[in-house]
Amino acid sequence: MRRVGLASTLVTGLVSIALTATWIEPSFGASEERQPGLTLDGAVRLALERNVDVLVSRFGLDRAEANRLLATAYPNPEYQFSQEGLSGGFERETNNIQYHRIEQTIEGFGTRRHRRIAADAELDEARAEFQDTVRLLVFELKKTFYEALLAHANLKAAEANLARFRDVVAITDLRVQQGEIPEADLIRAQVEALRFEDEVASAGLALAAAKTRLALLAGLEEPVDAIEIIGSLDQDSDDATPGEAELGLDRLIELAEVHRPDLAAAQARRNRADSEVKLNRALRYPDLTFGVQSEQSRGVQGNDDLSTFGLGLGVTLPIWNRNQGGIALAQADLRHAEARVRQRDQVIRAEIQSALNQFRVSAERVEAVRTRLVPRAEESQKIAEALYEEGATNLLQLLDAQRAFNEARLRSHQILFEYQVSRSLLERAVGTELTALGAHQ
Repeated sequence: MRRVGLASTLVTGLVSIALTATWIEPSFGASEERQPGLTLDGAVRLALERNVDVLVSRFGLDRAEANRLLATAYPNPEYQFSQEGLSGGFERETNNIQYHRIEQTIEGFGTRRHRRIAADAELDEARAEFQDTVRLLVFELKKTFYEALLAHANLKAAEANLARFRDVVAITDLRVQQGEIPEADLIRAQVEALRFEDEVASAGLALAAAKTRLALLAGLEEPVDAIEIIGSLDQDSDDATPGEAELGLDRLIELAEVHRPDLAAAQARRNRADSEVKLNRALRYPDLTFGVQSEQSRGVQGNDDLSTFGLGLGVTLPIWNRNQGGIALAQADLRHAEARVRQRDQVIRAEIQSALNQFRVSAERVEAVRTRLVPRAEESQKIAEALYEEGATNLLQLLDAQRAFNEARLRSHQILFEYQVSRSLLERAVGTELTALGAHQ
């Protein structure tokens, strides 16, 4: 199954949430010709369309866009009209004077430019925060998907064990009837079969719980029992383990500086704080108000009319308040934003180091399980079954071999699950999938 790239997922999520699905659309209750199925690709795409956290994060983008419109808007001119010289009955008894005045505020000293730059930085921050929401969602969804695959694999193993041991019970019953072994062995075999039935029930509950969490993340509203998970814990585990050159810590940190959206958000927040400092410094100087005025005076007799025009310029005198408080507050916000960037750098380095160590260990354990643990346990179990059918061994030895094989298989499932999770964890820490490193072709 094709892996879902974090970097491409983030970019796609920004362009449009309404992505075109490339998965098998679940058709619950439809005809048998269409098989329902949910792949990892399909789960991610559905989550980008329906997940509540993604939708809420998009509202932050809308708000930042609106703030940018506010920041780039010019102030509206103001029109004033007044009239003097009217009597109570609206009859002229004295000179009638009409005033018309239009005033326009002129922003100076880079005020509007710094406000626009701050709004652009806020929009960049909102975009990065949206990308980070998608990044965290993709990791959580992958982990939950692998949990469902783990539960499904354990369920299949438990069902196979139960079916196999029912055959053992039948063979034991036949040997008891023939007097080859005591009836106590039959009772012990039946008890062991009941234990396998309990394992099947427990694995079924674990699978239902994983599907429920997956449906919540992906926004599925269909019945959980009708969801068929398509995939395998073995996917991509056959790839060559990336070497030291491809997965060096410094190289991963360089990639994270490019791809980690939370770091981009912190940097955008710092840029916005820096623009706010410059904006508040510019606000020390007042805006200018330019006005044009027209005055029309009409006499009572109509022969002493007079029209005049005038220009005006207004400014607030910055004597008592030079925006000292606003500047100090903006500078404090800038220092806080710079500290957050340094903190984020340290957190990213620690996350990558921890995830890289975990991934390397998981990759080594996968190889050990595949080449040694499971094959040897399976061979031992088959030999024990054959010997028991021939009557060359007793039930206790068969049970020991069966339990060893069962534990080895469950352990292999757990190790494969941990490998997939550690791989996704490293991708989350770097902000892009491992194929971007050139480690896997």
